[in-house]
Amino acid sequence: MLIFNSLLNINVNKNFTFNLIIKEDELDALHHVNNVNYIRWVQTAAQKHWSSISNLILESKYVWVVLRHEIDYLASAKLGDKIQVITWVGDSYGVKSERFVEIKRREANFKSKNSLVFTR
Repeated sequence: MLIFNSLLNINVNKNFTFNLIIKEDELDALHHVNNVNYIRWVQTAAQKHWSSISNLILESKYVWVVLRHEIDYLASAKLGDKIQVITWVGDSYGVKSERFVEIKRREANFKSKNSLVFTR
């Protein structure tokens, strides 16, 4: 985290959370959330978190690019479920960083570990 905390003067150590309710257009043929939506929520969580700790200068010069996703689907979510999306940054080394996302109702439904690179 040294690159963010000292060089960029950004504190990435806080969690970021947002909530959503499952809509009908997010379901698949089995009537649970289609896997594509989980990836979309991972991306949304990362973007919202970065926007909450970043600034316009950084956002105009740099972007995060995904190098790898590791995903565990632990339970399905269904129409009307109230979901909480939580993200946090793990280890950072140079311009690379880990991001974790947990999507849950009462218990974890989905866990993701993502490797990213900070680039122009």
